[in-house]
Amino acid sequence: MEMLGAKEFMANPLNYIRDHLVVGRKMEEALYELALNEFKTGSIRPGLMAKAMAECDGDEMKARALYVKLLASALRDDFYLEQRREDQSDKAIRNDQARLKRESSEKKGNENSRL
Repeated sequence: MEMLGAKEFMANPLNYIRDHLVVGRKMEEALYELALNEFKTGSIRPGLMAKAMAECDGDEMKARALYVKLLASALRDDFYLEQRREDQSDKAIRNDQARLKRESSEKKGNENSRL
């Protein structure tokens, strides 16, 4: 689903808000599914499990449920950080390309002035 931009927001703010809410819920559902699948593999993030146990006063069943919730939130953070890294990498590549293009243009300009 493509999100509405600023122009569409101004035309129909209610749809813009609804779109964001629906996309957010769908993303949350997918994150919980990933969290549950990771939990089922037996792979445990010790820090998250410690937090879950501490918040549930050692009640293992409640801690497991809270762990999945904390893991879904951690996965959201992981995805966000990965996207930021990709954005920064893309920005660095664009900057390098612009610099190389400038340098190439300057070099051609210098060669033409010698003729």
